[in-house]
Amino acid sequence: MRKTFSLILATYGTQKIPLIKEFLFSINEQEYEDFELIIVDQNKDQSVKQLLDSKDWNFSFNYLKSSPGLSKARNVGLDAAKGHIVAFPDDDCLYTNNLLKRVDAFFKEKSEIDVLAIDTRDTISLKKLPYTKKVSGDFEFFKNDIFKTVTSISIFCKNYENIRFDERLGLGTRHSSCEEFDFVTQFFKRKSRAFFTDKLHVLHPDHSDLNFALIINKIKKHALGHGAYFKKHLIFILPTALYYMLVSPLGGMVINIFKFNFEKTKMYYYFLVTRLKGFLTF
Repeated sequence: MRKTFSLILATYGTQKIPLIKEFLFSINEQEYEDFELIIVDQNKDQSVKQLLDSKDWNFSFNYLKSSPGLSKARNVGLDAAKGHIVAFPDDDCLYTNNLLKRVDAFFKEKSEIDVLAIDTRDTISLKKLPYTKKVSGDFEFFKNDIFKTVTSISIFCKNYENIRFDERLGLGTRHSSCEEFDFVTQFFKRKSRAFFTDKLHVLHPDHSDLNFALIINKIKKHALGHGAYFKKHLIFILPTALYYMLVSPLGGMVINIFKFNFEKTKMYYYFLVTRLKGFLTF
């Protein structure tokens, strides 16, 4: 019998085993049980499989293997998914007890919606995470809102059968971000509708408290994916591409030069040059 949800968890690195275990317990305690877990293991060893086999879980699961690459692994999961709705939890996030029940109720009430994006909160403090900190409330969102509303751990999608992740984007590739933006953009290109709500949330550790050197390294890593995404969908999302490629970084540099805030000036500089590099190299 077809499940309502397929939860596709792609994992890489055996240091994630304790975190995966916490996630398994969080979904094992769900009030709502109509889901399957698809774990796509990119590790060479069997540590994840041993964890799954170590307990009689209350949910069904499908254990699959994949070569490294986040988008590649998620596509392996999508090919095996049998649920009406798919989601992509990270191996370090948690679901609250009633989350799946409430997401199911949302789609039953708003059957015209294909993509639901929800809030992201810190696992301990419950404060909003940077992924969704610029938006609040309940609203239908559109293609130029993706950067503010979408992150892979907090999207739920139906009618996904012909949509896949671009394996040139995401962790494990040169352009190591924006695979979820590309995924959702494909829904908009076929005129699907999307909705955001902060009444629901996924829990995830807050990794935003980084020193300046780590922030710069993170920008250099992820902004390549931004540029690649803008190039792939340039005409379709032209206002967003121009804003994030040119207006935001150039404006941020000018403003912070006048404020004598040279750290922020440097951040905006690297956003500018690395996004352009990603655009040119994709």
